Amino acid sequence: MKNILLIFTLLFFNFLTAQNIGIEKTKVTRLYVNSKSLIFNKKDGQQISYNEFQNLLKKDPMLGLEVKEEDLNGNPISYYVFNKNEMKEKNSGNLNKIPYINRKDIYNKVFKLENYQNKKVLIILQPEFQFPAINVTDLKFVENHALKKDNFNSVILTFTNKDISKIFTIDQGFKSIIIPNAYNLINKFGFKRFPIFLICDSFGNVLEFTYDSDEMVGLLNKY
Repeated sequence: MKNILLIFTLLFFNFLTAQNIGIEKTKVTRLYVNSKSLIFNKKDGQQISYNEFQNLLKKDPMLGLEVKEEDLNGNPISYYVFNKNEMKEKNSGNLNKIPYINRKDIYNKVFKLENYQNKKVLIILQPEFQFPAINVTDLKFVENHALKKDNFNSVILTFTNKDISKIFTIDQGFKSIIIPNAYNLINKFGFKRFPIFLICDSFGNVLEFTYDSDEMVGLLNKY
């Protein structure tokens, strides 16, 4: 009986190994692409093949890769390839509009800014939604001030996965909409320090932003 189980185990392992043979992957800037990936040149918007991408990578050591589109759960659908020296550095001091958000929250409800017409939205970028890399007191302080207003909603974007984010939300009593797995989305904002608090309208226009929780509460009072 043991020998039979061993044979089945080996066959199953060989099957899994065979499934991965021939699927070559290339990693650039923490992202993986393969022959099935949709890759676009950011400079001209043209789609390129995986082989063309590999050739570019061999010629250009400054090649970068970023997510172009994601699904509702934050999984990459397509990618942009670009030369890091040719792209302008992101300037967090001149953010006028936030990246488009169309994502599922921890309860599988889809969040879109345009669904909040005639309202303002507090957006908090908090990469790690778990201890010790979070100041719960500061975040809830700002969140509570926003949600006391009839014309406001509150959203927290985090790198942390759905399950951990959901447990932490319930445990700590957060009332905001929590968007998990938002690594690529947060990076599109261009900020280097966190957490950061932003006030936006339903069109994605940035009305205010600051790194300071007390200052954000003062800004909230303007609205």
